Amino acid sequence: MEKIIKVIEENISDSEFGVDQLCDKMFLGQRQLYRKINAITGLTVSEFIKEIRLKRAEQLVLMKCGTISEIAYKVGFNDPKYFSKCFKQQFGVTPAQYSSKQV
Repeated sequence: MEKIIKVIEENISDSEFGVDQLCDKMFLGQRQLYRKINAITGLTVSEFIKEIRLKRAEQLVLMKCGTISEIAYKVGFNDPKYFSKCFKQQFGVTPAQYSSKQV
């Protein structure tokens, strides 16, 4: 799992990075990768990648490393509105609310 997380983090700003690219870099088939990640996390590969992106975004929001849009792009989201929606689903508040709440 550490290697999988490392590969995702190395490609975190690439919005095109997804299941296929992760399989290629891990030298695993989609089914193998799905089974491994699902057995450990209970998530699909796509959900796991999104969760890693959002955890990184949480760190960047707390460190105030740019605007919400800039952070969205840094963690591989093409649409800041979709990023905010996903962030709110994960953490219960929007990135802006999270940032101001943590002061």
